[in-house]
Amino acid sequence: MRAIFVILSVILVCGCTDLVAKKVPLCENKTEQYEKDACYMEFAVIGNDLDVCNSIQSQNNKMMCMGIIMKDTGKCDEIKASNDSVQACYAYALRDPSYCDKIQSKTSKTGCYALSLLLNDDASACARFSMVDYRDRCLLKNARLINDTALCGEIQNQTIKQSCEKISNHSA
Repeated sequence: MRAIFVILSVILVCGCTDLVAKKVPLCENKTEQYEKDACYMEFAVIGNDLDVCNSIQSQNNKMMCMGIIMKDTGKCDEIKASNDSVQACYAYALRDPSYCDKIQSKTSKTGCYALSLLLNDDASACARFSMVDYRDRCLLKNARLINDTALCGEIQNQTIKQSCEKISNHSA
């Protein structure tokens, strides 16, 4: 689950959704099935493309992928894995980090909070991050979503702030 969080958070923050169609075939180049599944999950969520979820072999990961895109906790209920995975799926599908509280693994819990907030389209949710880097990346993602540099003023990391301030240049 941690690998999926890292990949998704990087892509969600960078705003690379236009690359999704070009990159999905790269998933077939992965040697291990779990790598292919993580790759498909990444591009399905980034592109908000339910069809890409169907390329995932692991039934649990496929249900999580569908739950995230459809915002459907019913898909999460179909996961036959640890309760941590089900709770993470709820957090992602509902964009509600409170479900992460029920996760036992500290590493999984941290990743769950970060990804559920990154999936959230509400910039005020970024304040829930205790780690400044996550909060800054959340603000950057939301600034890009609404194409508004006003949120950039709240970003503390200068590199992320500079990236945020360039948003209007990309949309013009």
